[in-house]
Amino acid sequence: MSDAKSLSARGASTTAPVLLVATPFIWEAGPHKGKPTVFHALRGFQRAGWDVHVLCATNRRGIVESSVDGVTVHYFRIPLDRVDFVYDAEHSYLSRVRGEDRAIVRHLKFRLWWLQFVVLGIVRAEGLARQLRPAATYGVNNPGIPIAAWIGRRRGIPSFGRIMGSVFVQHVRGILATGSDTPGVGTTAPASNRVRRALAWTKLWLARFDELLAFRLPTGAVIVTDDGTIDAAEITAWLGVPAARLRLWRNGTDAAWVASAPDRPAARAALGIPTDAPVLVWVSQLVDIKRADRLIDALPAVAAAVPDVVALIVGDGPARPALERRAAALGVAGRIRFAGFVARDALPTYLRAADAFVALYDYSNLSNTLLEALVAGLPVVTLANGRTGDVVTDGRNGLLLPPDVADPIAPALIRILSDDALRAELAAGASRYAASSLVSWDERIDREVAAVTAIVAEWRNHRP
Repeated sequence: MSDAKSLSARGASTTAPVLLVATPFIWEAGPHKGKPTVFHALRGFQRAGWDVHVLCATNRRGIVESSVDGVTVHYFRIPLDRVDFVYDAEHSYLSRVRGEDRAIVRHLKFRLWWLQFVVLGIVRAEGLARQLRPAATYGVNNPGIPIAAWIGRRRGIPSFGRIMGSVFVQHVRGILATGSDTPGVGTTAPASNRVRRALAWTKLWLARFDELLAFRLPTGAVIVTDDGTIDAAEITAWLGVPAARLRLWRNGTDAAWVASAPDRPAARAALGIPTDAPVLVWVSQLVDIKRADRLIDALPAVAAAVPDVVALIVGDGPARPALERRAAALGVAGRIRFAGFVARDALPTYLRAADAFVALYDYSNLSNTLLEALVAGLPVVTLANGRTGDVVTDGRNGLLLPPDVADPIAPALIRILSDDALRAELAAGASRYAASSLVSWDERIDREVAAVTAIVAEWRNHRP
C-alpha cells in the first residue's frame, strides 16, 4: 500500500484527534535504549485517545513508513549528512554525531543536518498534514519544534514544543557575570568589558540560535523538562517565553518497573558480581558534560581504601574510548565494567546490584537516572550544582558535595561504601523521598496530555 493510500485508509477509519509529532528520535541507541521521555509522551497521548503520527529523518534507504512501539513513523531522507553511521527513530543522529572529535566539524555537521531536517521536514509534514488533518502539532527539541510551529501556523492549529532541559542559560550566566544584568542595558563597567560582553552575546546567538528559536516559536505551550539546569524565571526573562505558555515539569519515574527487578543477590548473580563486593553504579550517556571522568579519577583512592570496589558504568557515547584509556592509565580498568547502553527492562538489575549511585555532571544532576536510583532505594553521591539540592539532601537521601571544593568525590565514595549504617540510613531516605515526592510516568504524561487537550479545545473555541 502506498504511503498516501495508507494514510487515507487510516483517516477514514478513525475519528480520534490526530497529533503530528516532529522529533529527531524516539529512542537513542536502539529499541528501548536511552532516554524514555519521547516514548512515554507518545504512549500517553495514545492512551488518551489521540491518533499519534511521528515524522522523523533517516539515512536508511528504501524506508518510508514503519511502526515503533505501536506508533506510525513517517520518514524523510537527509541527503547531505556526512556521517558513517545509520540513524532513524530508534537510533539518534544527535547522540552519534557527538562522536566527531573536532568541535568545529561537529558543529558544522549538526548545523547542516539541522537545516535539512527543518526544511525537508516541513515539506514532508505539509503532505502529511493535508492527509491527516491534525488537531495539533508537537515538536521535540531544537530540530522538531520549527516544523511543528510552521505546520501549526499554516493550518491554524496549536503547536507545542517539548524541550529536555537547556544549557543555554549556563552561557548567559557566564556573560552576565562580567557585569551587566541584561543584554543591551547600560553599565558602568569599562568599555573593554562592554565590548567583550557584546562579542560574547553575538557568539552565543550565532552558536545556539536553534535553541533560542525552539523556545520562542511554539504557539500553544513550551513544555520543558525540569532537570535543574534552568528555572522558570530565567526561561521567561532570557529566552522570551511568556509565563502563561511555559510548563516546567520534572519527568516521571516507574516504580513498578524498578519493583519488578530481581533482589540484590539475584541481580549480582545475573551480572557476575561477587555478593560481598562494594558496588557503585553510574548511568548516563558518555558525553563530555556528564563527566564520568570524575568517577574514574576518584577510583584509585577509593580502591586503596575499599579494595574490592566495582564501578558499573551503564551507557555509551563518544567519550567512552577516552574514558577506557583513562581507566587503564590510572590502573583501575579492572575495577570498571563498561556495560554500554542496556535495554530499559535490564536497567533495574544494575540498580539493584549497586550499593550507591553516582552522578557528577557539570550543570545539574537531576537526570531521570538519578530519580530512578532514588526509586530503587539507592543512596546517591552527587554534586550540588544547578538545582540538584531540590531533590538530594545531604545526609538524608545522599551525599551532596560542593562542586567548588577540590577533590571531595573520593572521600565521599569511601565514606558511603565503608559506613554500613550511613548507607542504610540514606537508602531509607531515598525510598521515602521517592514515595512522597516523585510521580509515575503515567501521572506526569497525563498532566501534559490534559494541558495540551485543554489548549486545543480552547483554541477551537477562540481561534486566534
